[in-house]
Amino acid sequence: KYLRELKPDKFDDLIAMNALYRPGPLEYIPDFIARKHGRQQVTYDLPEMEEYLQDTFGICVYQEQLMLLSQKIGGFSKGDADVLRKAMGKKQKAVLDKMKGQFMEGAMAKGHPEKILDKVWTDWEAFASYAFNKSHSTCYAFVAYQTAYLKAHYPSEYMASVLTHSQGNIDKTTFFLEECKRMGLDVKGPDINESGVNFSVNKKGVIRYGLGAIKGVGEAAVEAMIQERRQNGPFVNIFDFMRRINLRTVNKKVMECLAFAGAFDEIPPLQGGQGGARATFFAPSDKYESFIEHLLKYGAAHQEDKIMSTNSLFGDLSDSVSIPEPTIPKVAPWNLLTLLQREKDVVGIYLSGHPLDDYKFEVENLTTCPLDRIENFPGQKIRIAGFVTKAEHRISQKGTGWGRFTISDYSGNLEIALFSNDYAQFKHYFEEGSCLYLTGVYRQRFNSDEYEFKPEKVELLETVGGSQIAAVTLQIPIELLTMELLDQLDRICKARKGKHTLKMRLLDRTNKQALPFASTSRKVNADSDFAMEMEKLGVECKVG
Repeated sequence: KYLRELKPDKFDDLIAMNALYRPGPLEYIPDFIARKHGRQQVTYDLPEMEEYLQDTFGICVYQEQLMLLSQKIGGFSKGDADVLRKAMGKKQKAVLDKMKGQFMEGAMAKGHPEKILDKVWTDWEAFASYAFNKSHSTCYAFVAYQTAYLKAHYPSEYMASVLTHSQGNIDKTTFFLEECKRMGLDVKGPDINESGVNFSVNKKGVIRYGLGAIKGVGEAAVEAMIQERRQNGPFVNIFDFMRRINLRTVNKKVMECLAFAGAFDEIPPLQGGQGGARATFFAPSDKYESFIEHLLKYGAAHQEDKIMSTNSLFGDLSDSVSIPEPTIPKVAPWNLLTLLQREKDVVGIYLSGHPLDDYKFEVENLTTCPLDRIENFPGQKIRIAGFVTKAEHRISQKGTGWGRFTISDYSGNLEIALFSNDYAQFKHYFEEGSCLYLTGVYRQRFNSDEYEFKPEKVELLETVGGSQIAAVTLQIPIELLTMELLDQLDRICKARKGKHTLKMRLLDRTNKQALPFASTSRKVNADSDFAMEMEKLGVECKVG
């Protein structure tokens, strides 16, 4: 039904868009848009070109157009036209030079001016290197429309499917989780009462991480949990889970991985939020080293007693098996860094958040590069940010202090070694969990081909926004500018007052112009939350 409702001219736009967004044709996009909307006159180098270029407003967009024009203008045969297409696509200069002579000779014989023909051929050479054929572009546009429809009307289900097909690739999974956040979709970690094998959507439209994506759990354990849940309903609490689950597949290792991933976070009667619930499983319990071991013994005893009771002569007289439930140990909750690190160990990414989330705006706007791209700046002074995941403070044989530290960001890790005066000056910053902003040089090590980062200045990331950000600029495409958008911007800016000067730039991309404004009275608090609010409105937020 929705495919039948798509107007032909709109579908043509999608086809053209797929073909135009390539290095060669890309420069014609502003002209294409302006001509389509009547802001620019449609012209043709030769009147004969109108037959094949009128649908694309006088701009050669597809390979098929080039082939048809070469036949009509230059007298090429269908075979010659195909050879031309291949030669241009593969940049075969010798073949092109030969065919240019053939084209010029054939076209001039039909009375076309040499100067215009030379321009047409030059345009073709620039265009055809990256040109796309319309049949392929049509297929891509058809699939793009279907997926765009699903993404618009069934966003949670669509993104759950995309995440499922990407869960073997951590980089892609991270990218699509960021897209879910941008779309305002709620993505939660695995849960033994809601999660399927793969990413799924619950009745509230929340995307749930799949149990099958947790390292160390295994297919048999996942199938056992899901099958038991389907047959006898959700697990009421952790003790109900231990009484019902198949303990041949759900062993100690599986329980530990489920706890690390947060699959028990929302099941009673565990308390203390995520950090408290997860820490509880690894706390000593009575005579057992951990609460997990106690639970496994309880579950095994209950199931064995139930089997014995069922097989006994008077088993039908017993209503239930009475094995006392273990006492839940009291334990201090894990800190955020421990929780996230354990979570990443079994899931591959941070699900419950990221230590840098509160400083994402500062990281994106005030750093030179993410940590995984630091090698692109040899010998240069750079600014980086990360949180300390490992801190080793040591004493050398000479009695002087030194340290080896690891910092991480969204992209990767970096090891930093500090000695002598550097260690004395900066050591108090390098504690596990600290979020840092570092200025220094990525330089070659002494007598080595390897490079290292040498800090020259270290600051807490939480203080950087106030000291280094003076103003924030909102970049607004002019086509988005409406009274509704202005009202929303006004509401957000009033709610987020601060000390950063507010500026705006209206972008007219068609005419390649920008109109700057600056507020003389209003100041805002430019942080990650502010930037995310702007992103939801389609407004880009930049420092300065």
